[in-house]
Amino acid sequence: MENRGGLDRYRLLAAFLVIAIHTSPLLSLNENADFFLTRIFARMAVPLFLMITGYYVAVKFWEEEREPSGSLHILVRFLKKIALLYGISIMLYLPVGLYAGRYKEITVAGIFRMLIFDGTFYHLWYFPACMLGMVILWICSRCSRRWMEESKRTLGEDKQELSDPEKKEMIGFQRTMLLTVILYAFGLLGDSYYGLTEQIPVLKKLYDGIFHVFSYTRNGIFLAPLFLMLGVWIAQVEARITAQEMGRHLYEIQLHPVYIWNRRRAGTGLLISLALMTVEGFILHKVQWQRHDSMYVMLPFVMLFLYIWICAKPQQPSPQLRKLSTWIYILHPAVIVVVHALPGGMGKLAVGNSLINYVLVAVGTTILSAAGMLLWKKMRNIQKKE
Repeated sequence: MENRGGLDRYRLLAAFLVIAIHTSPLLSLNENADFFLTRIFARMAVPLFLMITGYYVAVKFWEEEREPSGSLHILVRFLKKIALLYGISIMLYLPVGLYAGRYKEITVAGIFRMLIFDGTFYHLWYFPACMLGMVILWICSRCSRRWMEESKRTLGEDKQELSDPEKKEMIGFQRTMLLTVILYAFGLLGDSYYGLTEQIPVLKKLYDGIFHVFSYTRNGIFLAPLFLMLGVWIAQVEARITAQEMGRHLYEIQLHPVYIWNRRRAGTGLLISLALMTVEGFILHKVQWQRHDSMYVMLPFVMLFLYIWICAKPQQPSPQLRKLSTWIYILHPAVIVVVHALPGGMGKLAVGNSLINYVLVAVGTTILSAAGMLLWKKMRNIQKKE
């Protein structure tokens, strides 16, 4: 995993795709082109963030030697980190939300829904979704050990299918993967396939009740767990194959899990699955089934091929790009507000031309984020000296 610099670079690209979702850069030029860019292609952004988290963090929940207390420590440390970012973001956008009247007549239940599911500002839903998804996976990882022990007691340690530790571990892992697929399918019926749900009275009543708890199914229960698990699965495949090759003393020089992936095949799979998702998206848009457009049947396949395609090319990691993508994600809505408030002709031009608006927001956010990173680094250095 040391040569995964491509993930840092594509994370940055994903951050700019998120800006595109919130600014619709091609809307002034062509509505269909903008729909493809923002409602189909850019939907790869958030799942990529989640898969990276699963790849580096959630995979540790399933490490065989990991004790419950150790995995809990990893979870708590991760939750603290994301909660800090979430808390800072809440405070940053609280004045904007108050000015926009977002919190008028809000109830206690409404505050709970915003904090846990919807986010207190339109892009902040990702932070509670990631935290909730990680909690779900950690619980499943603990259940995996119980399922493994139950299987040993039921079938006996002498059974061939349970003699291999990896096969024991797969019992719980497969059940967790199946659970995340079921949750994602349930979420689909409240997202891009809600038009189908409306045609079935029982389901419509169920989902209408669910939407009193949270506004969308693209949250930490239905969307996040599957993509976190896909990241876990890729990391496990790499670790397992690398261990096998090392055991056989093959490719001892420069051996690294990145070489197990075939980039050409992954690229072909990516193009085919993306084409199918494009067809799916436009059909759903045409028949007006979409309540929202964050979840597609083909999206997990697109993300799986995309992630493998990225990982198949070794690149040096770039912590600065990694940090920059986070800053851009957090700050871009503030820059959108500033750009729309620009005085004179510049403000009118930005509002009237979606592409210019996107460019101004993207450039402005990058500059602000770079300045913020530099200031933060200087403050940290001052604290260390003291």
